Amino acid sequence: MFTRARPVFLLASLATAFIVTTFSHAQTPVTVAVVTDGPLYQLQDVEATFRDELLSLTAGEFDVEFKPLVAEWSATSVEQVMQQAYADPTVDMVMVVGIAANQIVVSRANFPKPTFLPFVFNPDIVGAPSDNGRSGTANLNYLADQIPIDQDFAAFRRVAPFNRVALISDQVIINSLPQGPATIQRAAPDVRFSVVGHDGVRHDLINLLPDDTDAVMLGGLPRLPAPLFDQFLNDLADAGIPSFSLVSEAEVRRGALAAYTTLTDFTRLARRNALNMQAVMLGERAQDQPIAFEGKRQLTINLKTARRIGLSPRFDVLSEAEVIEDDIETVGPVLTLERVARLALENNLGLAASELDVALGAQDVKSAKANLLPQLSIGASRTARRDSALIRGAGSAERSSSGALTLNQIVWSDAALSGYQQQSLLQQGRIARFSAQRLDQILDATTAYLQALRADNQLRIQQDNLRLSKANLDLAVDRVRIGSASNADVFRWQANLAAARSSVLAAQASSQQAREALNRALNQPISQPLQLDVPTPGAPFSLTPAEFETLIDNPKRFGWYIDFSIEKGLERAPELAVSVAEYSSAVGETKIIDLSDGTRVTLGAASAM
Repeated sequence: MFTRARPVFLLASLATAFIVTTFSHAQTPVTVAVVTDGPLYQLQDVEATFRDELLSLTAGEFDVEFKPLVAEWSATSVEQVMQQAYADPTVDMVMVVGIAANQIVVSRANFPKPTFLPFVFNPDIVGAPSDNGRSGTANLNYLADQIPIDQDFAAFRRVAPFNRVALISDQVIINSLPQGPATIQRAAPDVRFSVVGHDGVRHDLINLLPDDTDAVMLGGLPRLPAPLFDQFLNDLADAGIPSFSLVSEAEVRRGALAAYTTLTDFTRLARRNALNMQAVMLGERAQDQPIAFEGKRQLTINLKTARRIGLSPRFDVLSEAEVIEDDIETVGPVLTLERVARLALENNLGLAASELDVALGAQDVKSAKANLLPQLSIGASRTARRDSALIRGAGSAERSSSGALTLNQIVWSDAALSGYQQQSLLQQGRIARFSAQRLDQILDATTAYLQALRADNQLRIQQDNLRLSKANLDLAVDRVRIGSASNADVFRWQANLAAARSSVLAAQASSQQAREALNRALNQPISQPLQLDVPTPGAPFSLTPAEFETLIDNPKRFGWYIDFSIEKGLERAPELAVSVAEYSSAVGETKIIDLSDGTRVTLGAASAM
């Protein structure tokens, strides 16, 4: 019995040991000092991302607590808070999220505790240690972007060419990178480069720029309050100066012209930093963790800002970029389906001419009808004779006057009656044709409106396909890098990406053509920008969608609805009214019809000519 129970006892012991070990890790407290440059206005979200990623990754293993240490926007204060973190016995490791502090701390001679610097710009510029993809310095791990600055310059100059650019950033960040301006200048030797520092006090940044500045690069302004940052972007747009963000496309969404970095890079960076910190918590050394980080570059353009500064990016640039404030026009009057129908009737010159024909025809009918009405005529005469024997003999009056009042009424006249009937029928035909033209114009305009909406949706779909192809290509490149796929996968997605770009260009052309067709239908300038409101199912009708569905929710009711629609269509079709008028004029048969505008017209018989 003892020998049989022994394996069970051993398994139970191992399970207990595993549970105790896991529990002990879950209860192990780890205090992380979080060092920032100073009181932040714009980087709280970034700091929160780094905290959340670390907590999510280590949940169930370690009880992580954060201890904030805030510097005072100077290298001296950064060094003071670092010493404070190293001297605090409750602090187990240090995470530096201040941008300037990263550049300042990375060149320290020693690191008493595991220190993590996720925002090192360039190891060569700041003198960061490097040893075969690792820091090689005890207790130091940092992350540095491997994409050079000249790629940012090249991407920005594809959007808007410039020769005199000002880099504006916080003065502390600039001071932490003494070799930064020279490095950027080497990346674009043909560009005149100037640096403008923000001291956290003077916020009228537009007035700090050199007068000949034709482009601005935003290098991080954490001390500029958010409303003033938005105002600065607005001032740049009003001045016609393109602004490029070196931070992320989040600033493009706020009004900057373009960016080449993405906000998702911060999440990926925070995740990589959390993995490095977790490895150290599990017993590995900080100096052995990877330091390379390659961002996923994606050009982002704000077309609303581009329009404000008078810039129109090339089609090939737009096809590759992620577009904010979509290239489907968002300016101009808002057009609904009902508004399009009204404008089609108000602006069409052919309808205006037909309306004049109807008005002139009404006068012809009045003239023809006048021949059948009583004719009242008045006549008067006066005669004066010279003195003669006839007058002296009373044979004739020296002066005489006469008057006449005559009333004539035609009792029957084929010519007058048929003339009136003919003009009446012609007028009824003109009215019916005018009604048909109105309906045709409404049909053409509303069809053009719906076609423009369809083209816009097709463009969005193709743009989504393009973004998806880009994402899949990036994944394929990553899979090839780690050895889980072959280059064939990359080649396939490159081909798909080329096809997607071609489809986007075709969709852009179709969208533009559809909008031009709508402007023609509305008799507007062909390049008139438009905002198209997407109609809801119940918008054009007096019935609600629910009420309409009750008419067609079963075969019997649906048949009634079809019969009713056909009957009303035959009663109100202007084309049929024209045919009836012509028929009545030819054979003399009287017809009563209802026109599309609700007018009831009696078509009288006409005499055969």
